[in-house]
This record gives sequence, structure tokens and C-alpha cells, in this order.
Amino acid sequence: MNNKTFRVLSIDFDYFQNANEKALMEYPDGIDLQPSLSQQVWKGKYDFKPSADLIKTVTCKTNEMYFVENVFMNNCNQGIPVLACFSHEYIYGFIQEQFSTSGAEKLEIVNVDFHADYYNDNVKNDIQDCGNWCYFIKQEIPGTKITWIAPKNYKELYEEQDYSGIDKITTDLSILKQNDYDAIFLCRSDNWLPPHLDNHFQQFLHFFYSPFRKRSSISFHFTPPCVEADTPCQINPAFS
Repeated sequence: MNNKTFRVLSIDFDYFQNANEKALMEYPDGIDLQPSLSQQVWKGKYDFKPSADLIKTVTCKTNEMYFVENVFMNNCNQGIPVLACFSHEYIYGFIQEQFSTSGAEKLEIVNVDFHADYYNDNVKNDIQDCGNWCYFIKQEIPGTKITWIAPKNYKELYEEQDYSGIDKITTDLSILKQNDYDAIFLCRSDNWLPPHLDNHFQQFLHFFYSPFRKRSSISFHFTPPCVEADTPCQINPAFS
């Protein structure tokens, strides 16, 4: 009997933001938009006070970002598939495809994310989206185990949430080193990441893309500047 477990590491870059509740109140509505439109929505936020001042207090947790890069170097198998996207639109199909061709019988997902991505109102209408993809994966692949590595203040940010379907919730990022991973999904989540942090996101992507790594087969559902120029991009002056 095949008892192999296929492990997916899903990393939403919005996890790496230091944001308080007041700043989050100034973010755009959590609706997935095309990147060009999302940039225009954010620009409107940066053009006016006090929203701009609050948003600009958000910083990047660089130490945590570097820790995840270290996990990639030491806890990921050679040649694993990596998919990078602006949103979670493609994660459902990515996990289904990778698991179905892996020959494994068990699936585990470790979700490093500012949000649980497990349950929202669309679940009641059987509509899968970027905010509930974990729920639908677990329903369709019996026995799936899900771990959510949440921000330390998640209880303050998300009161009265239903987390009953998530197998483990922790704020301890170091547990990533307990396992090796067979596939990685990277996500920017445009509406949940202020554009003045985009240089950090590009640096993160560049780490995975760099030809010196040669540890993964990375695919993009967009062409980031770090790939076009083979160097991390600079921040857009409109969001500085």
C-alpha cells in the first residue's frame, strides 16, 4: 500500500506584512482584480490622507521572509514545481494536478498566509474562490490535512471565524522545517499587499527564479520585472 504523503507549501506574501487593524481598514475591498486595475485602486488610496499615512505604516517582516527562503533551500526536493501568481486563482488546479500525478495517497497543505482561506459566504453557494480554496480541496481529496501558519495577531483581526475544518493553526513559522515539500505556490494577493512593499515581493520572487538556485521548475502566471531584468525591481514612485 502506498502511504506516501504529497506536501504543498503555499505562501501568500501578504503574510509578511506588519499591519495593524487601522491600516487594514484603509485597504481596498478584498475582490480579485486584474493587476493593472488593482494598481489604480491602490493609487487612489495613496493619493489621499489619512488613508495614505496609515497604509505607509505597513512594513515587511524581512526576517520571516529570509527564513522561508532558507526553508526552500533546505527542505524542498530537487526540481520541485513552483507556481507564482498575483492571486490564488490558480492554486486549486495546481494542487489538483500535482497531487493526481504524484502517485501519493495523502495530501498535506501548509498555508503561510495572512488569511485562513478556508471558509467564506461563497461556500454556502458552492462557489470556489481565493478565500475558500482550502475548504474545496479538503472536500474533494478525502483525508487532506491543512495547517495554517497565521499572523500572530490573527485572533484580534478575525474575530468569530469558523476554523473547525483546519487541522492545525499556529503562529510558529519554524514548524516549516519539520517537513520536506514537493510543490510550492507563491502568491502576491494584490488587494492585500500595499504596493510600497512590492520591491520586497520582487526580491522574494527573484530568489526562487535565480538561475543559481536550480532547485525548482518555476512558472509564472505573469511576467514580473525581476524575471525580465534578472534583478529585483525598484518601488514605483507613485507608492513611495
